[in-house]
Amino acid sequence: ATAILAHQAKLPHGSYHRADELAQVLELLREEFCLERPTLHVEWIVRAIRIFLRSEIEEIGQSLEAVFERLDMGGRCAVLTYNKWEMDAIRSFLRHNEEPGVLDLACQSSRLCKFYPLTSSSKDYS
Repeated sequence: ATAILAHQAKLPHGSYHRADELAQVLELLREEFCLERPTLHVEWIVRAIRIFLRSEIEEIGQSLEAVFERLDMGGRCAVLTYNKWEMDAIRSFLRHNEEPGVLDLACQSSRLCKFYPLTSSSKDYS
């Protein structure tokens, strides 16, 4: 990161205006990357920076929230993804927003305690 900022300071306009400018700098720094992380590719770094700058992960979460607010009870939602990070963002959203299923609620408390030992505890976080 320090080397990227140092190269940025040398630019005539003082900042990167296009992704290919940043990619050129990363290409110059490839040797340093190869020593620390030999399997890391410049394209991956540029993609990660683009995803971060465009807030694409947050955008997926906001889109899913909007879809599920409009979805009727019993309705279905199909999501097509192309990248692994998109699927990870969707899984994370679903895990943070899922409710216990009917079977979980119908189980006896002793059985729930077997699967979730903290439920039998009197601790504040149980």
